[in-house]
Amino acid sequence: MTERLKKCIATGGVGGLFTLLKDWPEAELRAVVEDAEAAFEEESDRIDALWKDHAFRVENFLSKDRSAMLDRVKDDSIFNALAIFSEICSVAYYYLPRGKEDYDADTVVDRL
Repeated sequence: MTERLKKCIATGGVGGLFTLLKDWPEAELRAVVEDAEAAFEEESDRIDALWKDHAFRVENFLSKDRSAMLDRVKDDSIFNALAIFSEICSVAYYYLPRGKEDYDADTVVDRL
């Protein structure tokens, strides 16, 4: 995880992100978007690997309750990661120069 991304996460949310990113140059904003996208992929892979490690243990695999709990934890974890990284991207997109080809809603959604 890059130092840029760590700074963004440390802000604790959208309000802090607006304050932090408002004076960043365009190149840094574009870079933090790329950082966030890469970090989300890495985090998703990490969560999936942890889920597989636990979900396929006999005591969990054969238990409906344990399997369901592990599925919920996996889904919640991925959702939380998506929320964090999409907040960062959204604020960075807000400060980037507007260009339909780069920042229209379909493009943003497709990239995440």
